[in-house]
Amino acid sequence: MASINYRTMIRSRGYKIGTLAARRLRIVEQRYGFSTTGVHRMAEHRRENSIGFIGLGAMGQEMASNLLSKFPSPISAFVIHDHLPSSVARFVDRHPSLNADSTTRIVTATTPASVARQASTIVTMLPSSAEVSAVYLDPNTGILRGINEEEHSSSATLCIDSTTLDVRCATTVSEKLRAAGAVEMIDAPVSGGVVGAREGTLTFMCGGPEETFNKAQPFLNAMGKKTIYCGKSGSGLAAKLTNNMLLAVSMIATSEAMLLGQRLGLKPDLLARVINSSSGRCWSSEINNPAPGALLPSKRTPADDDWQAGFASRLMAKDLGLALQAEPALLPEHLPVSNLVKEIYLRLTSDPAFSNKDFSVVYDWLQNNHSQK
Repeated sequence: MASINYRTMIRSRGYKIGTLAARRLRIVEQRYGFSTTGVHRMAEHRRENSIGFIGLGAMGQEMASNLLSKFPSPISAFVIHDHLPSSVARFVDRHPSLNADSTTRIVTATTPASVARQASTIVTMLPSSAEVSAVYLDPNTGILRGINEEEHSSSATLCIDSTTLDVRCATTVSEKLRAAGAVEMIDAPVSGGVVGAREGTLTFMCGGPEETFNKAQPFLNAMGKKTIYCGKSGSGLAAKLTNNMLLAVSMIATSEAMLLGQRLGLKPDLLARVINSSSGRCWSSEINNPAPGALLPSKRTPADDDWQAGFASRLMAKDLGLALQAEPALLPEHLPVSNLVKEIYLRLTSDPAFSNKDFSVVYDWLQNNHSQK
């Protein structure tokens, strides 16, 4: 079935945007919640054979691309949504081969509810708890609204949320979706960053009913290399947050060690070789060493590119906050090192020069602070 680009068709017949025909197109888009630009009408694909993806940021772009290209079974439609139209356009532009001859169609939806109407499996990758609550539970535009509509209320829906968010928010959303009936949900936060998302080597830490986890496996395997079942709803997030807490601690410790070694006359590549052959070895020293030149020429890290790309420091600060708030009974004195590390990242990210750089930029921040003393 051929792809229909309604706006191109209108222009080819001599109309201009702003004419009655174009205004009618906008009414259709608003009323039915889908875009008429270069996509297929909702009636042209089967919901049960379609996948939805919401959240096309740096991680979501790569995850969605792998899911679209590597999913083992035929996909009738791949339904996408992001609150930024530019992100949607960028994703569509990345897949020009999905033309009229393709068996899979990319469909753009203007609301999460529209995604839920058109796809029986939905993956979400969002910035924070607030966005997750809105995307799933907004009474007018949320996924639950789309699921609850009479036409689809009896059709099974699987929701996979890969956002790193507050554990309590995740369990609340999951409970409300399951209460709706034929809805299954797991939390499946990831480890591996943008590079892992691009290369399809992510690790998913999953929480929810084990039967739901098993149903989600084909979708997760298309986007990553490893899936770990952690237990009940929220358990995947608990695992992700504790891992990132340890990662932040080890990054600052590695940064301090690299700075001290250089002050004592050791070159960064020599010091890295010693550490990575000894008991101090860790991911922060071996894979993402924060000192420029430490792993060259065999491996290039964000530090070799002015700490650009990678996992943003502001996101690490967010994850530390979530981890340390997850268990209210734990006071700062129970986790003294982690609380100190959180304060360091909060101070670092208050400076716009560091906030969006890879979290290993804490090395540069510490070095600058020391040189100013």
